[in-house]
Amino acid sequence: MLPLVVAFACQARPLVPRSDAGFEAGSVSPPIGGDGAAGGGGAGGAGGAGGTGGIGGIGGSIGGAGAGGSAYCPRVDEVGDDAPSTTPPPPIPTAGFPFSCQSMPEAFLFPPPGEDVAGAFTRCASFEVGAVRAVAVSPDGRSVAMVTDDGLARVIEVESRQVTAVLAPPRAMITAVAYEPHGRGVLTLAHAQREVTLWRAVDWTPVWRVTLPGTPYYHLGAGGIAFAPDGQSAVVSPGSDTFLLDVANGAIRAQRSAAWDTVQDVAYGWNGQRIVVAEPSLAAHCQHNPNGGKVTVLDAATLAVVATFDFGDYSNPGGWRGPIAFRASPADDLVLVSPRVEDPPGVRAFRLSDGGALPAPAVTAMPAAFMPDGASVLMLDGGALVRLRLSDGATLSVTMLGDAGPMGMSADGGVLAFGGSGAALLRVLNAGSPVPTSICTAGAPSAASGLGPSSSLSFDGQTLAIAGRGEVRIVRRSDGAVTSRILDGLSPESEPMKPILSPRASFVVTLPEGQAGTASVFPRSGGPRVGAFFPDGNGWSWTGFAFSPREDRIYSNGYRNGAYGLTTVQPGSFASSVVPIANFTVVIGTSNGCPVLYESARGAWRSCGDCEDPPVGGGSQYNPVGAQGAVLSSDGVTFGTWSDVNDPGVKLWTLPPEPGRVATLTARGGWRGWEPIEFAVAVSPGGARVLTGALPSGSCFFGPAFPIEVHDVGAGQVIDTLPPGATATDGAVRTVAYGAQLWCAR
Repeated sequence: MLPLVVAFACQARPLVPRSDAGFEAGSVSPPIGGDGAAGGGGAGGAGGAGGTGGIGGIGGSIGGAGAGGSAYCPRVDEVGDDAPSTTPPPPIPTAGFPFSCQSMPEAFLFPPPGEDVAGAFTRCASFEVGAVRAVAVSPDGRSVAMVTDDGLARVIEVESRQVTAVLAPPRAMITAVAYEPHGRGVLTLAHAQREVTLWRAVDWTPVWRVTLPGTPYYHLGAGGIAFAPDGQSAVVSPGSDTFLLDVANGAIRAQRSAAWDTVQDVAYGWNGQRIVVAEPSLAAHCQHNPNGGKVTVLDAATLAVVATFDFGDYSNPGGWRGPIAFRASPADDLVLVSPRVEDPPGVRAFRLSDGGALPAPAVTAMPAAFMPDGASVLMLDGGALVRLRLSDGATLSVTMLGDAGPMGMSADGGVLAFGGSGAALLRVLNAGSPVPTSICTAGAPSAASGLGPSSSLSFDGQTLAIAGRGEVRIVRRSDGAVTSRILDGLSPESEPMKPILSPRASFVVTLPEGQAGTASVFPRSGGPRVGAFFPDGNGWSWTGFAFSPREDRIYSNGYRNGAYGLTTVQPGSFASSVVPIANFTVVIGTSNGCPVLYESARGAWRSCGDCEDPPVGGGSQYNPVGAQGAVLSSDGVTFGTWSDVNDPGVKLWTLPPEPGRVATLTARGGWRGWEPIEFAVAVSPGGARVLTGALPSGSCFFGPAFPIEVHDVGAGQVIDTLPPGATATDGAVRTVAYGAQLWCAR
C-alpha cells in the first residue's frame, strides 16, 4: 500500500483588509514576485525580549496549515523609508566631579572602555540610583563610600555633601565596599562577577583588579568583604568560597571552600587574629534557600579552622532556628552567635581563640554592630538606635533613627552612616548629635532593592521605558533625561508593572505584571490612554505583545478559563477584535505585516487572517516555567526556541520563504549538577548574534542564576557572558537592558 500524503498550501488570493491588515486597508499590497516571495518584513516586539511561552500541553491546529517551502502567505504590510537608525550617536560620559548629592543625579553614563577591558559588551549607562546596599565610612569620618542598586560605588564628602568620585567597573556590579584602615583607598566587591578592585583615593583609579576563581553569577550567598586592622590583608567572599588577599597586589594568600557552597557574612575579630564566616546550609527537598549551617572561626593568616558552631540543616530541621548570624568583637576574644532552636532566646558567647564557651552576655538580641573598642554594642530596637554596655547591658545612649539599612562606622566610632532610599538615601550621625543628618537624597526606587524594575527598549535603543510605582518613565538614552511620565491610573503604586515600548517608540503598553487586568496603550509623550486590552468579567491574563510595522495595530494573546484568543487593538480608536487561537499559543512578533504565532509542539507561523504559513520549528512538548517560549528577530525572519534535556542547545529557525532549522547553538555545561534548560533571550536581524539564558531543569529547584551567553552564530562561539535577568534588548541586539541599567556592544 502506498503511503497517503496530504499537503496544504496557502494560495495567492485577494486580501481582505479587515482580517489581513487590521484597520489600515491601504497598507495591503499584492504578492511580490511570481511565487509570492518577499523581502524582510516588519519589526516585532523589538523593545522586549520576546513573548513568553505557555506551560506544558499541545495545542490543536488552527486555520489551514500549509506544506512545502515555496507556498506562503503574501506580504500584508510594508515598512516606510523612515525606519529608525540602528547606529546611535555616542553619548557624553558623566564628568564634572564634585557635584551635589542632594539630590543624587539618577543618570550615569559610563566612559568608553579601555583596550585592556575584555568582552564584547560593557556597562554603558545607568538611569536609576535605587536603594543603598552597602556603606563604608573612612577612618577619619570625613567621607562615605556608598553602594547602590545600580552597582556603582559613590564617594561622598560628608561636610560638603558632594559626590567626589563614582567607582564604575566596566563589566561588574559592585555589591560591597570597605575602606582601608589608613584611608588611602577602598576595596569593592562585585559578588556576581567575583571581581575585587582596590581603588586609590588620590585619583580613584584602580590599583589592581582581580577575578576570584569559581563560577560567576552563582547567586547563593551575599558574601562579604573586610580589611585586617593592619591593612596588609583582606578577607573576601563572593558568596561561595572565602579568600584571603594580599592588599599590596591582590594575590590570593589562602582559600577556603564553604562546606555548603555558600557564604552569607565574613568579618575580622580579636584585633585581626581571627576571621569569622557564616556558612548556611543549602540542603533541601526542593527550594534550596539558606537554612541552618555553620558559623566557623578561622585563623586569620591561613584560614585554617579554629572552631565551628553547628546549627544543623534540612536533614535535622529541629537543629536550627532560622538564619544564622554572628558578631565578632574587633578588640576582645569574643564572638556572639545566634541561638539554636534548643537554646533559650538571646545570643551565645564563645572565645575566638579556641571556640570555648563563655557566659551569656547581658544583651538579649543580636547586636547590629560592635563599637571599635569592643566594650559596647549598637542595637536596633524598632526605630531607635540604642548603645548598650556589653558587660552589664546598661543603656549608654538612645537615638531615634527610624528605618535603618546598611550601616558603616569611622575608626573611632564617632561617625555612623546609614543607607536607605529616596529622601533617606544616606544619613550621617556624629557623636553627640541627637538625630542623624540627611546627606544624600534620590528618587524612590522603582522596585524592591536588588530586583530592578521592568523596562523596554525602542528598536534603535535610544528610548527606554522604565516601570515605576504607578507610572512608567520614558528616558532618553543620550543624557538620561526623563522626557515624559505615563500614569497608568489603574495600577496601585505597590503593584509592579511591565512596560512594552513599540519599536519606533510611538506607544507604550502598560501591563499589570503577573496579574489579569487591563493592558493600556499610551502615546510615548504621555497624555490620555489611546487604546486598551480590556478584560471581561472573568479577567484576561495578557502575555505576548507585538506591533505592526506602521504601529497602527497592536497584537496580544490573552488567556481566560483555559481559552486563548488573539486580540488586535487599533491605537486611537479603542477598536479591537478577538479571534480564538489554540491553547498555549503566543504572539512573538510580526513578519511581512502579519503577527507571528508560536506553540511549542507546532512551531511558529505567520497568521494572516484567512491565510497561515506552514509552522516551523515545532516538536517540543513543554516549556520550562519562566523560560521564553520563542524569540523572533526584529526583521521577522529568524527565531530561537529553547532546548530540552534530550535535545540540548537553543535552536535557530527561519520563517518562509526559506523555512527550516539553520543552527543549533552549543549547549552550556559544568554547573555543579544543575542541568540547564536554555532559551533564546534575543536574536539579531539575520540571526548573526543570539543571546541565550538558562534555568535549572527541575520544576521547583532554586539553583544558580545562569548568565546570559552571547553567541556569534557564524563562528560557532560564545563571545561573551552577561548578567542573568535581562529585561529588554534593542532591535540590533547591541543594547541589553537590566531594568534601568544598560550594557552595550563595543
